[in-house]
Amino acid sequence: MIGGSGAPFFVFRLCVYAFPPPAEGRRGASDTRIAQSKAHFRASDTRTAQSEAHFGISDTQMAQSEAHFGISDTRTAQSEAYFGRLFSRLVV
Repeated sequence: MIGGSGAPFFVFRLCVYAFPPPAEGRRGASDTRIAQSKAHFRASDTRTAQSEAHFGISDTQMAQSEAHFGISDTRTAQSEAYFGRLFSRLVV
């Protein structure tokens, strides 16, 4: 039989070690939230990568557009040369 003045405290400590409080479960839930948060940021990084890919496509279209205007500038130069020759013939 357990006796003496320290016995109730000893039994209490034994119960605390044998049956831990539910705080452990709450910490596990917190870890789950952290993991979900990390997954959210990974998804966000994926969206950022997709966005950068979209802007890469946009940059490609812009480069094609600039090439188109380069062709247009070439045609303008050719027509200026043509009209320059035509004008020089008219003057002579």
